[in-house]
Amino acid sequence: MKRIIIIDNKKQAIKDLEQFKNKHYEAIDIEFANVHLLKLNDLINYKLFYKNSLFVRSSTLWEIMQPVGKGGKHHRRLEPKEIVDALFSLKDSINLILIDTSL
Repeated sequence: MKRIIIIDNKKQAIKDLEQFKNKHYEAIDIEFANVHLLKLNDLINYKLFYKNSLFVRSSTLWEIMQPVGKGGKHHRRLEPKEIVDALFSLKDSINLILIDTSL
């Protein structure tokens, strides 16, 4: 099953994410639409993104919105508004930093 959350409609997007925060759905793919990833291609001068959408499993969303775990859990509780604001701000990115992960 697939669910689409449109980031441009912040109020509805937050409401939709609240639903995934409060109930653990197993087999739902979430598409965040209108994230404007194609604008980042111009910034990096490379065609990395082919769609303006991001995809995530509902179980992943549920987990990152839960309270901080214990004993090996390392996630931080994100609020639906924080997630929507972060995704919405991608279209206004002006700087990307390359991180060397070989260390």
